[in-house]
Amino acid sequence: MEWHRFPVFLGLAYLLARRHLHSQYSLLYVGRNDHVDAGFDPADFPYRTADGKFNDPSNETAGSVESFFGRNMPPLHHKKGILKPNPMKVATKLLARKQFLDTGKQLNMIAASWIQFMIHDWMDHLESTKQVPLLYTSLISYACHYGWFQCVNFEEQFHQE
Repeated sequence: MEWHRFPVFLGLAYLLARRHLHSQYSLLYVGRNDHVDAGFDPADFPYRTADGKFNDPSNETAGSVESFFGRNMPPLHHKKGILKPNPMKVATKLLARKQFLDTGKQLNMIAASWIQFMIHDWMDHLESTKQVPLLYTSLISYACHYGWFQCVNFEEQFHQE
C-alpha cells in the first residue's frame, strides 16, 4: 500500500521514518567544518544570512558557504572503492548488443505511416475549397455506426481550377 493512501497522521509518520532511514543509511557523512559551533539563539537570526550560516539551530554551519553536503557517493579524495564495479565494464555489459538489429525497416514503416497520416489530414481539411457531398444509399451505409455515410468529391474541385 502506498503512503498517500494512509490516513494523514500515519502517512506523515511513514514519511518521517522513511526520511530518517534514507538520511541514516543512504547519505555518507563527510564531516563538519573545522571550527566548533558556539551555539546561537535562532531568534537572533530570523532571516537567512548572506553566507548561509545560522540556518539550522543544531548546526550553525549547515548550508553555509564552503560547508559539506551529505553525499550518496564518496568525495573525489576518497579513491578507495570508488570504481567498484568498474563503470566501463558495467557500461559494456549493459549497452553491448549481442546481435545487430536492422532498424532501417522499422524507421521506414514509421516514416511512411506518419507521411500517410499527415497527407490524409491535409486532404481532409481543405477549408478554402467547395466540398460536394456524395450521399450513398443504405446498401453501403449499413456498416456505418452513424447510419449514414458521406464522402466529399475532391476531384471535381481540382479539375475546375
